[in-house]
Amino acid sequence: MTVALRAVTFNARHGVGVDGLLDLDRTAAVLRRLRPDAVGLQEVDAGAARSGGIDQARWLARALAMQVATAPARGRRPHERVALLSPHPLADARTVWFWSGQPRGEPRAALVADLATPAARVRCVVAHLSTRRWERARERAALAAMVEGFSGPVLVFVDANSTRLGPLRWSAGLRAAPGRAPATFPAQRPRRPLDWILTRAPARHLGRASAVPCQASDHLPLVALVGC
Repeated sequence: MTVALRAVTFNARHGVGVDGLLDLDRTAAVLRRLRPDAVGLQEVDAGAARSGGIDQARWLARALAMQVATAPARGRRPHERVALLSPHPLADARTVWFWSGQPRGEPRAALVADLATPAARVRCVVAHLSTRRWERARERAALAAMVEGFSGPVLVFVDANSTRLGPLRWSAGLRAAPGRAPATFPAQRPRRPLDWILTRAPARHLGRASAVPCQASDHLPLVALVGC
């Protein structure tokens, strides 16, 4: 049996929209309209003064009546996290660091968790890669090696900070949605496809992905229908 899942990836910029205002209710409203089965979030805060000290991922999960798993995204900014939200059960959530960051880089990590769908358990990965090219190359290689070690269907939600996926395509066997990748950044005049939903068989895309216009962040949410 194949189940169609509505997957969303969204760099939420800790709830700050294109107007420069922090409004987590607005972020929740955007996600609610998208009716997702699984949401990968980047740039959600936990314990940061700039966002009132709250755990934003858990706040959003309560607002949306969803399950949640979170992990640190950056070694030098422990308040900045990635998260997975879903109405379906989540299990075995863990943090996997791509590299140590030594001697002169910043360590980054991914959240890995299992999503229990009605059809199958899907291994999900949520990550936010570096803006520095050489760090990003190491992170892509580490993420590809991680995915190669998984069995079964895989679903990756990633702000790649790049239009290039490198080994994520040709080594890890991950696939983007068919057609031209939708531009998700910057939100007001999107020109670059930085945000990706990637699948590995037996998970597969059931059609093209789409970027959804909104004012809730400097990125647009990306939506894709995935068969698992």
